[in-house]
Amino acid sequence: MPRLAYILCSQSGSEDAQTDLVSAFNLIETLPFARAEGQLVAPIPLPIRVVVCWMRMPSDPPDGEYELELACEHVPTGTVLWNAEEHYQFDSTFYRFIVGGHLESVPGPGMLLVRAKTRLKGTSEWLA
Repeated sequence: MPRLAYILCSQSGSEDAQTDLVSAFNLIETLPFARAEGQLVAPIPLPIRVVVCWMRMPSDPPDGEYELELACEHVPTGTVLWNAEEHYQFDSTFYRFIVGGHLESVPGPGMLLVRAKTRLKGTSEWLA
């Protein structure tokens, strides 16, 4: 099964058309909550760009078709803020999936956990 190479969360980024290299700008490590009328308020809407990269292993079928699921969850509430799905095949050692948008709401202070999982199409076992 493929291995997760990395997940990167930023406010923006780019891909070089000639080298296929990825750049990320303003990495998101924390959300700067502010006090407004006695409550903590997140900077919403917040631009977010998530890059997830899977690495093909030598034992993976060269023509294998895979499914990928990506989700952003607020901990401790368990609220899923967004999710994305993708079907893919490896054209090289790495497969990169990029999703961008805006966080429209955050339930409150806590942690944002971005989870990625993949599986060979037609199988039931997910690799996270």
